[in-house]
Amino acid sequence: MARLRALLFREWRLNRKAQLLQLLLFLLYAGMMWAACLSNMYGDSLEDPADRAMTLRGMIQASALMLALLSGCLGLSMDFTMKSDLESGWLRYSYALPITTRDRVLARMLRSAIATGIGTAFSLLNIAGLCALADQPFEAGYVVMQVAVVALVLLMTVLNDCFILGARSPEHLKKRTNQSGLALTGVGLLAALWLYKFGGERFLSRWQDPDGVVDLMQLFSLRRLLWLLPLTLVLIACHYGVMYWRLRCAEETSLGSSRTKASKPEDRSIQTQGHFTGFFYKELRQNRQGILLVVLLPAALQVLIALMLLFVELTSPESLSNGVIAILTNSLVRCIGTAIAAFCVSGMLTGVFLGDDKKLWGYFVASTPAGIRGAMYSKYLLLALMNVLYLAAWYVTDCCLATLRYFAVGEEAPSLLGLYVAVFFLLLLLSALDIPFIVRYGAKKGSIIKLIYMLSLAILFTVIFAMVLPETIRDRLIQKAIDLYHGQVSTGLLLAVGLYPWGALTAYCLSYKLSCKLFLKGVNRYD
Repeated sequence: MARLRALLFREWRLNRKAQLLQLLLFLLYAGMMWAACLSNMYGDSLEDPADRAMTLRGMIQASALMLALLSGCLGLSMDFTMKSDLESGWLRYSYALPITTRDRVLARMLRSAIATGIGTAFSLLNIAGLCALADQPFEAGYVVMQVAVVALVLLMTVLNDCFILGARSPEHLKKRTNQSGLALTGVGLLAALWLYKFGGERFLSRWQDPDGVVDLMQLFSLRRLLWLLPLTLVLIACHYGVMYWRLRCAEETSLGSSRTKASKPEDRSIQTQGHFTGFFYKELRQNRQGILLVVLLPAALQVLIALMLLFVELTSPESLSNGVIAILTNSLVRCIGTAIAAFCVSGMLTGVFLGDDKKLWGYFVASTPAGIRGAMYSKYLLLALMNVLYLAAWYVTDCCLATLRYFAVGEEAPSLLGLYVAVFFLLLLLSALDIPFIVRYGAKKGSIIKLIYMLSLAILFTVIFAMVLPETIRDRLIQKAIDLYHGQVSTGLLLAVGLYPWGALTAYCLSYKLSCKLFLKGVNRYD
C-alpha cells in the first residue's frame, strides 16, 4: 500500500501542471457559459419567454457536452509520466526497486480515475447550477452524456496506450506519439465519414425537433446506460490489460537488454545516423533565414523589377499596366532576372559556412561518431536542397508571370524551364568549386580567393573571346548561343548539353570527397 501511495503521489507530481492547466481551462469555459446564460436571461436580445427558455436549454446542453469533454479528458488524456520516465532514466532504474508492474498500472489508473471523478463532479455541479439559475430541470441525460464521453475518451486512451507505452527512448516516444496521433485522426475521420455517408442524418433525425435542432437529452436518454455502463467497464478492463501488457513487455525488454549489454557489440551505425540527423537539424536551424530568402527571392526580384519599370515607363496611364506587364514578362527581362537571382543565391549558399569556421567547432566535429563526413554531408545536402527550392520557387514565379502576360497582353510567354534547370546545375557546379576553398581557408578568406579566381577566369575569358579568337570563330560561337536559346542545337552541342548535368553532379560529389580530405587542414588555420 505504501508503494502504491508513493507511485500515486509521483504520478500527480509529474502531471500536476498539465492537469491544473486543464482544470483552469475547464473553469474558464464554465465561467464563460455562466456569463452567456446570465446575459441571455437578463438581456434584451430575446423578449419572448418561450424563445428565451428554448435558447437557454440549448446553451445548457451545449455547455454540458463541452464540459463533459473537458472533464473526461482531464484525467485520461494528459499523461506525461512516460515522457518523464524515459528522459530521466527512471524507467530503467525503477526495475531494480521492489515495484511490480501491477503497482505501476494501478497508480496510473487511480490517478486517472481521481482526476476524472473530480472533473465529472465539477461538470455535473456546474450544469445543476445552470439549470437552477435558468429554472430548467436537471435531467438524467446529463449524467448519461458524461458516461458516454468518459467511454469515448477511454477508447481513445486505450488506442493511444498501444502506441505510447511501447516506447523505449525519448526519440522512440516522439515517433510513437506521431503514429498515435495519425491513427486516432484517421479513425475519427473514418467514423465521421461513415456517420455522414451512411446514416448520420437518419440517425440524428430521430432526435430533431421541427426546426432541425437536435435535443441532446433525447439522444442521451436513461436507457442508454443499459449498454454504456457495460461498455465502460469493458473499456476499463481493456485499459488495464493494455497498460499491464505494455509495461510488462518494457520491463522484460529492459532486463533482458541489461543482461546482454556487455556481450552485445555496440551498434555504431545507429549512433552515426543519429549524429548525422543532429548535424542536418543544426544546419536547418542555423540557416532557416537563408532558406526562406532563397524561396522568396524570385518573387521579390520580379516585384523590384516591376517597381523600377513603373518609374521608367513613360506611356499613358491607360496603357501603363499592360506596358509594364509586357516588359516584365519579356524573355530577355526574365533571363536577366534569372542571372541576377543566380548571382544572389550563389552568395547565399556561401553563407551556409559562416560561423562554422572555428577551430573548436572543427575539432568537435572530428570527434563525433558521424565525424567529418557526416558534417560535410549535411552541408552538401542542405546546399542541394536550397538549390532545389530556388528552382521550384523561380519556376512557380515564372508560371505566374506567364499567366499574367496571357491575361494582360493576350500572348503566351515562352517557357524558360530549360534555362532554370541549366542555372540549377550551374549553381551546383559553382558550389562544387567554392566549398573546397571555404573549407580549406575559412568562409572569409575562401570567399576572397573564390572572387579572385572568378574574376581571373572572367578576364581571361574576355581577353580570349574578344582579342585572341578570330572573328569568324567568334561569330560562329555567338550564332550557336542564339540557336541554343531558340532550341536549335546540333548533334555535338546536344551531346554537350546532355553531359552537362552529369558533369555538374560528378563535380559536386568529387567536391564532397575533396572537402572531407581538406577539413582538418583547414581547421588548423582557423581562429
